This record gives sequence, C-alpha cells and structure tokens, in this order.
Amino acid sequence: MMPRGRMLPVALAGVVVFLLGGLRAEAIDMDAARAQEEFRWGVEAYHATRFSDAIVAFTRALAFKPEDPLAREWLGRAFFRSGFEDAAVNEWDLLADRDAAGAYLLSRLEVLQYRRGIAPFEDSDPRFSRSHLIRGGEGPRTGGGDVPFFQRPTGAATDLEGNLYLVSLATQEILKISPNGRLVRRFRGGFQSLNRPFDVQWHQGKLFVTEFGAHRVAILDERGNRIGQFGERGLGEGQMVGPQYLALDGDGHVYVTDWGRRRVSVFSPEGEYLLSFGGPSGNTFSGLHYPAGIALRDGRVYVADRDTEGAALVVFDTAGNHLERIPLPLEDEDFSPSGVAGGGVEGLAWYDESRLLVAAGRQVLLFDPLQRNVVTVIDDAERKRVGPVAVDANGRILVGDIDGSEVALFEPEGTLYSGLDVQIEQVLAGNFPRVALLVAVHDRAGRPLVGLSRENFVISERAVPRQDLRVEATGSSLRDLDLSVILQPLAEEDLWDDSLQALSDLLALLPAGDPLGLYIAGSSPELLLTRPATEARFLRRAREGLHSWKSDAVGGNLALDSALRLAAVPLLERGLRRNIVFVGDGSVSDTAFDEYGLQEVATFLRNNAIRFHCVLLESRSPAAEIRFLVEETGGTLRYLYEPEGLAPMLRDFQHHPSGRYWLTYTSEADSDFGRVYLPVSAEARLFVRSGRDEMGYFPPSDR
Repeated sequence: MMPRGRMLPVALAGVVVFLLGGLRAEAIDMDAARAQEEFRWGVEAYHATRFSDAIVAFTRALAFKPEDPLAREWLGRAFFRSGFEDAAVNEWDLLADRDAAGAYLLSRLEVLQYRRGIAPFEDSDPRFSRSHLIRGGEGPRTGGGDVPFFQRPTGAATDLEGNLYLVSLATQEILKISPNGRLVRRFRGGFQSLNRPFDVQWHQGKLFVTEFGAHRVAILDERGNRIGQFGERGLGEGQMVGPQYLALDGDGHVYVTDWGRRRVSVFSPEGEYLLSFGGPSGNTFSGLHYPAGIALRDGRVYVADRDTEGAALVVFDTAGNHLERIPLPLEDEDFSPSGVAGGGVEGLAWYDESRLLVAAGRQVLLFDPLQRNVVTVIDDAERKRVGPVAVDANGRILVGDIDGSEVALFEPEGTLYSGLDVQIEQVLAGNFPRVALLVAVHDRAGRPLVGLSRENFVISERAVPRQDLRVEATGSSLRDLDLSVILQPLAEEDLWDDSLQALSDLLALLPAGDPLGLYIAGSSPELLLTRPATEARFLRRAREGLHSWKSDAVGGNLALDSALRLAAVPLLERGLRRNIVFVGDGSVSDTAFDEYGLQEVATFLRNNAIRFHCVLLESRSPAAEIRFLVEETGGTLRYLYEPEGLAPMLRDFQHHPSGRYWLTYTSEADSDFGRVYLPVSAEARLFVRSGRDEMGYFPPSDR
C-alpha cells in the first residue's frame, strides 16, 4: 500500500496528464470548428457570387482540415466560377483519384474534358438513335370528338424556346408542340382558315406558311392569327402554282419552291415580290424539274431536286445564278412509291454550320455539300416516307413521316441516358424556409437547353424530392436584360462624340426598367454611373470620363481585364441575361490583360454566362483579343454606323437562347439557427437525356 504522502504527487501527475490530453483533444476540436466556420463563410460567399472570398475561405478550411472532400469540391467550384478552370480541374481530379468524387462530379470532369479538347467528340462519324416518337393518332382529342393529333405531317419548324411547329396537311392546321412533346396550341389560320398548308418557318415571332391549295404564303402571329399573306395562282410575277417548301434568310427574305412552275420565288419580309429563278440557263443547266426542300447558307441557295440524272442539290447564289449541281447518292429504290410523281427528295435543314439533313424516301442523310459526301444515315427502318426535317433549339433532329403520320426525335447516341450538364449556380435562402435555386442546363457541348418546365426537374433536399417545386423564371421566357457598358479611353478626341452616340443609342434601345452600369477601362477601371440616372447625366459623365482618362489612352495604359471583372460584379448578382458591351475603336493596349490572362478572362465570362460584345466606332477589323472574347462568350461585333444601327444587337440580347432557370421550393429542414449545412441536388430530364448536380447551403442564422 502506497504511503499517503506519496499519493498526492501521483494524483497531481494524473491531473496534469488528463489536462494535457484534454488540451490536445480540444486543439483537434478547435481545428474542426475553425474549418467548419471557414467552410460556412465560403459557402455564403459563393452564393453571394463573391468567388474570390470563397476561394480564400475554402483554402483556409482545408488548412485546418486537409482531407475534407466537401471543402475541396467547393474550392473547385469557386475556382471554376472565377475563371481558373485548370485549378478547378486539379482540385476535382484529386477527389477522383481518392474515390471521393460523386457521379455528378465525375460527369462534370468528363464534360470539361470534351469542351477543352482533351477528349474530343467522335463527331467524324456521328450516330443517332431515336429518343422519342410522337404518333399522330395518339394525341389529345378536341371538343369530345374524334379529331387526331395530326395527320400527314409535311412541314416542321422550331423557335428559340424549343417549341415545334408541325404542319398537319390532312387536318389543315399547324400544331405548336412543347419540347416535352405536349400540344400547346392549334393554328388554323384565323377566319380565313389555312388551305392545304404544306410547310412552315418561324422567324422573329412570326410563322410563314405555304398554302399549297391557295397558291400563296400566309403570315401568322404567335397565336395563330393571320396578319398577312402574299402570292396567288398564276404564271406572272409574284404568282405561284402549288408552293411547297420555304426558307428565310437572316433579313427575313422568303424563298419558296414553286413546284408547279419548277422554280424558286423570292419575296421581301413584307411579301413584295423580288425575283424568281430556276429555269434553264444556256447549255449548262436544264432547269429545275421537281424542286422541293430549300436551305440557305453563306449566300448560297440549296434546292433539292430530281432530274433525269437522279437526285441532287442544285445550288444558286441569292441573285438566282446557277452555280453547280451536287449529286446525291440515292437510287430509285430509296424512294417511296407514294411520293410526288418524279420527286423523292423532300425537306432540307441545316444540322450545323456545314452539314445538311436531306429527307429522302425512308431515310435522312447527314450530307456535307462541300465535301460531297454522306456523313451518316438516320434510318431506324420504321419510316414510310420522310418529309419534314428540322433541328430544334436543344439540338434534337425532328423527322416527320408523311405516310406514317409520326414525328420521331433523334439524338446523338453518346447523349442518351446522360448527356446533360446540370449546374446549380446559386442558392438563395434569405427567405428560409422558402429556397430558390439558379440552375443551368446545357448539353455536353455547352449549348443551352431551353423550354424546360416543372416536369423536367427533380429537386431534392437531404435526398428527399420536393413536391412543391416551381419554375419561377427561365432565361428564354424573360426579356429583361442586365447590361454593363465599358468605354475605351481614346486619345483621338474626334472619336469621343462617336462613343457618346453609341451610349445614347444603347440607352434609347434598352427598356427603361432594365439596369445599366457605365464603366471606363483606364489604368484603374471605374464605375461612372448607373441607372436610373438620366441620359443627359450619362452622356455628361461619359464625356468627363473620356477626358480624365485621355492620358491613359495616350500612354496605352488600359486594364481591360480589370474593367471586365468590375463590370461583371453587378451582373452576377441579378438577372438571367447578362451582357457586357465594350465601346471603342477595336484596338487593345499592351497592358490590357496584365493582371488576368486573356484565356482566364474569357473563361470567367463564359462560366458565368456573361456575353461580351463590341461596338466598333470605326469600320475595321478589331484586335485578335476582342474577336477571341466575342467568339468564346457567344457575343456579337457591331459597327456603330451600320444601316440598322445597334438595334440588331439589342434584339440578339433579348432572344439569345439561355438554359438557366430559377426554381423554388419550401424547405422542411430544421435550420438550427443557421448552423446546419443542407445538401440539395438538381436533376434535369428531357425524354431519355438527363444530368444531375449536388451542392448545399446554410440557412440564415436568425431563422
């Protein structure tokens, strides 16, 4: 037994050991607590679009807790939105190497590899599979009667929101069908009705419809009301006999294949007759025989025909001069016996910038007219007679079967059962338990998916799907714009008035309620003024800025990179349509991208859905850096004094496809005074294509 005098030192030693052990345990807990606090600050900064602050916070969180996969994933997100894509990929690759990356993150890495050219698409030999079939006899009935969905589809067109306009020849109407294949509205041409409608094209909110029975072209508004028409039966100028297919150029000129007269007639957007062509031309061209589908590209007019030598694309310039005949590798047995006598080739539509879809018999050719070769054949052995073909805003090929009264949707095989890139860009929980998510949906090539609705989304919180989900706003449906204008300081005072004219034009064209911020790209870029200031104040402040920063222009000391970052800040905080307009002479100084590299700036803008545009004050080609930013972000170049001024640029702002959606739901989670991290996921589906993303948020601390 130990003497009582020896017990006290031993007991004290035990207390010391206990305390030291407790301190070591407390230190470990403190690291975890600090990591959690930094992580929370990072998440809140990210959702407030303060990505630089988020990078700092997540980096600190990892310093306290290096193996935290969630903090590393968020750090990658913050790098990505800041334009540092390589750094983002490095963080996510670390997680993948440790088997700590979820399926959604692995999918994101794969998409980035495709877009960065590391694993390019196998596009040299594309294959397509049918993803959906719409049967004409299985659609909704109207008025309690036995009215089919559609019969004998002969023409098809699409709009910027992904809707399909389908001509039903047998029922003499046009059907508007949603991207999900649902009937939206039937158009019958108003009081006068449509007389054997054959083809349709959508252009800036109007539908142009060939009426085979009335030998004219009808113009309908978006509700199907007839607002105009042109043409009549006859052999004279402006007259037609059995018009079939039509195409419109960028300025709205209408090209119609006149089957009865074996020619193409051209009309102005208002319906004024301009010219006809397609007749014999000397000894080199015997004239069109059975003109059908028509397509326009780069000043060339392609007409599908079948003459004594077989099927071909006959090419003209826009003045009607015959250029060449491109034979199509088709034989008599390729065509359906129910086709128009002597005909065979039907609709034409551009699949991309260089390849045409050619409807012929039971199949569709993806044809390269410049290389004169068939890239692939779309043929699932179920078509009877293909007529209309079109490509919708979501990249799907629409193929109509005239005799089978069906419409099939085809998509690249690699996109089936995946193929969508879904990103939760922002979570707003200031009105908790009401939560709002900004979700972007693109295909793997980066093209936005438009026209999605409630039925296309599944939002889950803590792995539980939310049933009260609502789509509050979409980038395609909203026309509200968020605009930042950056003035280039100019040494030549003669150009200052041109800069002010450009600003005045933009202020006049932009709706009064839409925000606009004015910046100047000097050595230290600065915000000059924002709406709701008057136009007079904008112009006065702009002139003062140009005068104050003239010395920077003379010295070539302009920081365009910093100006773009500064002008982007308010755009990130609001809106679905984000645009920056740079007004200048098109030159770029040596210091323009000293702080941030050109590639990083372009990636920053692109990853935040900000489009860069340039208004040129002089009619000349801009610097390579300006062209690069425009191309990388999908922007536009416009000379100030072009005939239509800047109006086309503003129309582009309002109608450019946007695959971004504000979704809301009511959370049932306990906020725990803002201490709990609530994981959320978003899944988007369009028929057999799908994609998913996961992230999370912290509720407000006062709830």
